[in-house]
Amino acid sequence: MTGGEQSGVWTFKGEDIVGQISHGTGCDRSPVIGIWGPRWGTDGMVNVELVEESEGVWWAHFPVEIGLGVAMAALRIEGGAAEMPLGARAGEFSVSLRRSEGSLDPAVLQEAQARTTVALELERTAWQEGLFVLMEQDTVVGEVQFRGERPPLVAVYDSWWLTPSLVPADVVPEGADLVLRFSVEPAMADEDGELRINVPLREVVVPMGEVPVAEERRFRLVPGGMSEVSRQAAMDSARDRADSREADLIGDLGAKLGRAAKTPEGCLSLDQVDPAYGLLLTGYQVRIVPELDSCVVEVEPSRAQHGRRFKGRIGQH
Repeated sequence: MTGGEQSGVWTFKGEDIVGQISHGTGCDRSPVIGIWGPRWGTDGMVNVELVEESEGVWWAHFPVEIGLGVAMAALRIEGGAAEMPLGARAGEFSVSLRRSEGSLDPAVLQEAQARTTVALELERTAWQEGLFVLMEQDTVVGEVQFRGERPPLVAVYDSWWLTPSLVPADVVPEGADLVLRFSVEPAMADEDGELRINVPLREVVVPMGEVPVAEERRFRLVPGGMSEVSRQAAMDSARDRADSREADLIGDLGAKLGRAAKTPEGCLSLDQVDPAYGLLLTGYQVRIVPELDSCVVEVEPSRAQHGRRFKGRIGQH
C-alpha cells in the first residue's frame, strides 16, 4: 500500500451492501471501517486491522454485528474488487464487492447504517425466539428450533431424507456457521444428517464433505414455525414423494441390471456385473434369477427406511 493510499478512502459496494474504509483524522490515523449488509453490519465506524498479504493484496479484519451477537469478519481487497468470506468452509457464503477510491456521500452511509440497524433488531428477535423453517424455493422442507442452552430440535422432510418428528441435534459453532448433526433416514451405516447454517446470511447447506461442491442441497432459513398438523402432513407428503421417486429409480435401475446380467449361459449375480450397480443399490438385498429368457431382479430393503422401502421383482413376464 502506498503512502497516498494509506491517507485515502476506499469505498465498497455490492448487492444491498455499502461500506467505506478511511483513516482517522488528527493525531489518530488508525484506519476505520463501516460496512452494512441486509442483516449484518458494523456498529458504526469501527477500528479495522489491515494486513498485507502480498503486493497490492490486503486483508481487513474487523467486528460485525449479526443476529447472534458479534463476529469477526475479514475482507480481502485486491484492485477494484473485494471478497468477504462469511462461511467457515473456503469459498462458501462469500460476498463479492466492488472497490473504488474516494468517499461516499455521508447521507448514503447513514441510510445504509439505519437500514441495517432495523434489520438487525429483527434478526436478534428471530434468533431469540429460535423458531425457523427450512425453505427450498417456496416449499417448507424442515424446521429448526433453537432452545437456549438446551440442544436445538430439527425436523427434515422431503423426498431425500426424513426425521420421525422433531429430534435433538448436536450443535458445533464454526466461525459464523452453526453445524447441526442429528439422526435421520436414510442412514446406510448409522451416519448422522448434517446442516450447516450460516447465521449472517441465514442460508443452509447439506454438506457432502469439507470442500463445497455444486451438488450439495441448499435451503433458506426463514423465521417461523409449523403446527403439528402441518408438520405431519408435510412428512406424509415427503414419504409419498420418496416412495414414488424410489419406485421410478429402482425400476429403471433394475431393468438395466437385468439386461446387463443376461448372458447366453444364463444370469450373472450382482457381484459379477458392473460394480456400479452394487453401489447404486446400497441398502437393498438384490437377487438376479433366470425366468424364461430373461433375468429378473428381486429387490427388497436391507432395512426399511425413508427412500429405501421398495420391494418387488423387476423384469418379470
